[in-house]
Amino acid sequence: MKKYILICGDSFKGLNFEQREQVRNRLRTRLLNKGIRLIEYVWIYDNTERAQLLFYECEHLKEARYWIRFLIKNGFNIRITDKIP
Repeated sequence: MKKYILICGDSFKGLNFEQREQVRNRLRTRLLNKGIRLIEYVWIYDNTERAQLLFYECEHLKEARYWIRFLIKNGFNIRITDKIP
């Protein structure tokens, strides 16, 4: 079963579109400041009401260990799930 590694940003709760875009931009900037530039930014929208960026997709979590450790070490909140909307 596939696993998805999401990087979680700030809450969207109560924010309008422009404010949500600012939240997404802050997360992109944090990534860029750590030297991470994604080819495509895939945002995940679900009931968590947070900015969530699809970072990595794999069949087994052991494939993602390096990235999980790297993200946590660099202060990113992550979420691992086997379902994305």
